[in-house]
Amino acid sequence: MFFREVFKKANYVSPSNPECTGPYMLQDIDAPENLAKCEITIIGFGLFELYINGVKVSDEIFVPAQSDYHIRPYNQHMLDIGHNNDATKRSYFLKYDLMPYLKSGKNRVAVLLGKGWYCIHGNHMDRFSPYGTEKLCYEITMKKKGGKEYLASFSDKSMKWVQSHILENDLFFGEKQDLNIFDTSLLLPESDISALENTVEVTIPDTNYCLQDFTPDRVVRTVKPALLKDFGDYSVYDAGENITGYVKVKCDKKGEYVKLVHAEEVYPDGNLDGTNFHIHKQTQCDEYTADGETLLVPHFTYHGFRYFSITKGAEPVEVVVVHTDLPVDSYFHSDDETLNWLYEATVRTYLDNVHQNVPFDCPTREKYGYTGDGQLCCEMGMHITNSESFYCKWLSDIADSQNTTTGHIPHTAPYNGGGGGLGWGAAIVEVAYMLWKYYGRRDMIEKYFPNMVRWMAYMDSRSSHGFITNEETGWCLGDWGFPYARENYQLLCPNYVNTYFYVKCWNRMYEIATELGQPKYAKMAKEKADFSKTAMQAAYMSPMNNCFYNDFSGGNSFALDIGIGTETTLKETVRKYDELDGFDCGIFAVDNLIRVLFERGHADLAFKLLTSHKHKASFGYMKDMGATTVWEYMNGIKSHNHPMFAACVSSFFKYLLGIRQAADSYGYTNVVISPCFVEKLPNLEGYITVPKGRISVKIEGKKVTVTIPKGMKATFDACGVKKKLSAGENVIEL
Repeated sequence: MFFREVFKKANYVSPSNPECTGPYMLQDIDAPENLAKCEITIIGFGLFELYINGVKVSDEIFVPAQSDYHIRPYNQHMLDIGHNNDATKRSYFLKYDLMPYLKSGKNRVAVLLGKGWYCIHGNHMDRFSPYGTEKLCYEITMKKKGGKEYLASFSDKSMKWVQSHILENDLFFGEKQDLNIFDTSLLLPESDISALENTVEVTIPDTNYCLQDFTPDRVVRTVKPALLKDFGDYSVYDAGENITGYVKVKCDKKGEYVKLVHAEEVYPDGNLDGTNFHIHKQTQCDEYTADGETLLVPHFTYHGFRYFSITKGAEPVEVVVVHTDLPVDSYFHSDDETLNWLYEATVRTYLDNVHQNVPFDCPTREKYGYTGDGQLCCEMGMHITNSESFYCKWLSDIADSQNTTTGHIPHTAPYNGGGGGLGWGAAIVEVAYMLWKYYGRRDMIEKYFPNMVRWMAYMDSRSSHGFITNEETGWCLGDWGFPYARENYQLLCPNYVNTYFYVKCWNRMYEIATELGQPKYAKMAKEKADFSKTAMQAAYMSPMNNCFYNDFSGGNSFALDIGIGTETTLKETVRKYDELDGFDCGIFAVDNLIRVLFERGHADLAFKLLTSHKHKASFGYMKDMGATTVWEYMNGIKSHNHPMFAACVSSFFKYLLGIRQAADSYGYTNVVISPCFVEKLPNLEGYITVPKGRISVKIEGKKVTVTIPKGMKATFDACGVKKKLSAGENVIEL
């Protein structure tokens, strides 16, 4: 929507002092006694909190959602990497019912502004120009009983502004506050604000205005921290698990300086260990000057941490967990504690990395929506949470980041830099495909089909004779996250991995084009996929052992996943990983390997790898080291809260429990329950939630109980038993 389609008379306003950080924007409105309806339409860049008469409106936090906002000023780094800055971007406005907060007569509207991603500096973002400074726009409409709706108030230069208690705020580094410099009575209508400075009207950003109607970020739960060690001048506390959020602090002494530092690990002596996210370069720190009464909390930042230090004179009340409020609508439990740990750690890790409706890579060092990580984990995310609207929103971010000239899709969406490989952009195909397959969202593949076509044309432009040869700009990785040395990504040829993605995308495009009634494109997609598969097998498979790159770092798994290689290729893969009893591969190969083993009849080996404790490259090692979330690298370097290796948890539901779809099904209209039975795992149970309801499976030795929702076609097919299932509970004796 255009600006004036959303806001009839309002204008954007900012503080008259552009150096102000964390301003309150103030305006008084009158509410008649016979008021029947009052609604605000509001947008605040970068983030905002809305208050009426000193009471916060809504429990939503970190609004509006992150996006590419609008065209930002170029700098040399953006020019060097070929950043696309020409497409129309989108920004999100919100609507709130103000009736519960109003009283008859005079009311005070106050909007607190923070930087968010819009005005961000520092960390990786020092290479990018900020979009601008904090700004606000809103309109308030009212309706009297028996009357018509009318425009009651709107933002303009007659509004007042004042510096809040927030002196600094940054999504990476934290927040600094002085609770003594702001008079909170200014939030109440009884106070006089006439002497405050007026706001100034600023340029209206050129953007596509969209209503934010998807799941917001919220405070989802709280945790009671435990004292780990008192060092005298400061104490270190343990939240008991790795989380994203902040610490709520009590300090009874007015003027007391309070400092909190956050980290994912501690040294043996109990001090914070932040080396895994460069603590000396990027300290996650909140600082306060207390007023002796108010609980101390940040407004526009959150941290990734398990441990925190707090200076003497203050004490933590609770740890507050915040993220996009995606309901967990799955369950998994088995006889094996490592599998149970991996499911539970995956849920925590995934939720810790969804913020402002973007799937992040980690909550500490980068907080980027990497397209590689995001597409890898999207099916897992759909299995464990109700994330339909979440991925619909992120898919729009991916499309917005696409270069309108070349078709290239960058490594992060919304685009903020970061590195990756050519396969990262396959997210435009993979996320749309999974939304269609899991939730039945045909509209997503239809809407974004032109973007996918442009992406495939870009992939073609980077290929020769069926092989991907290079990327236009930036890194050109293949797989990522190798457990032994970062340099290993050069040893498993990046172009081999990227050609795998090329083929995988063409396979997806064949299905999508067929569904959308595009037979010519479907035919071309199949021909291109087949041509590249033949070329890959001829060029990359060794005639000595039928392996791809000697199965270095899971090289065979890429070939087997797209249907090339031979039975010897599979046999060599099984032999190698049975002996290794762990992983030697990156994020994509781990997911491929587990899937291939389950699908090719080697469930026992897949289970063995998933539950191994033999060496550092295993989930068992993470568990044994006390991890509560999944690590970025299996050996523990860098972030300890990174979802990418957990993509394979989808296999718990698809293969161990056997909840799959028929080949021609989407939206789980036609389900096939086909468990892959594992000798060492006689008992397990779980469920997922699909558009028609909950599908649950419970395996007790030779007895399988399956519960099917109404309106779904379902079949059981395992161990030579094939039978139709009816709605409700079905018991199968094998």
